[in-house]
Amino acid sequence: VTPENSLKWKALERAPGQYDFRAADAFVAFAEAHGLKAIGHTLLWHESTPAWGERGPDGADPTAEALLGRLRTHVAAVVG
Repeated sequence: VTPENSLKWKALERAPGQYDFRAADAFVAFAEAHGLKAIGHTLLWHESTPAWGERGPDGADPTAEALLGRLRTHVAAVVG
């Protein structure tokens, strides 16, 4: 089984640095309780990017370096 959206950026980190793994944890617990294998899914997807991830504090586009930093931080937190 796959969690689809519960492991994507918008679902896990609605605000910078504020992670909520409850839905993802519940999914894995369900799979384990029913003898199912949980398969990871896409962590980053253009339609599941939180608004804050695509914009700077002033509403402008972030620099490439800032965006890559956000992506790296998020992936490290989720996978780590």
